Amino acid sequence: MICGRYYLGMDHMDEIAPIRREGFGAEQGWSDDILFDETDETAIQAVVYKDMNRTIPVGVGRLHILEGSGDFKIGRIAVKKDERGQGYGDFIVRMLVDKGLLMGADRVLVGAQPHAIAFYEKIGFRPVG
Repeated sequence: MICGRYYLGMDHMDEIAPIRREGFGAEQGWSDDILFDETDETAIQAVVYKDMNRTIPVGVGRLHILEGSGDFKIGRIAVKKDERGQGYGDFIVRMLVDKGLLMGADRVLVGAQPHAIAFYEKIGFRPVG
């Protein structure tokens, strides 16, 4: 059973960082200065666990308010390579959309890499640019 939690800012970065580094660093060549930025300090971080005891983190993502608007943005969605295809990514995105809407977002946006567009479209997002 999938279990998820929200954290604020840099809390639980010890669980978040290795998954980001695997998904973006090792696989796509992103450096830590891109993977982790000032947005992390105030973002809502989502961590999804493989177990109900929250001891095996398998996916992460973040949500933050876009300055000067009522829009929220989802980003840094990553799932451990050996855990993909089991619904964790979908669960993370839906958690963050729900959180944004509960916080009063006018819109919840995502900046998707081209290879991930179909994933977000299945959840209900549509390309706009």
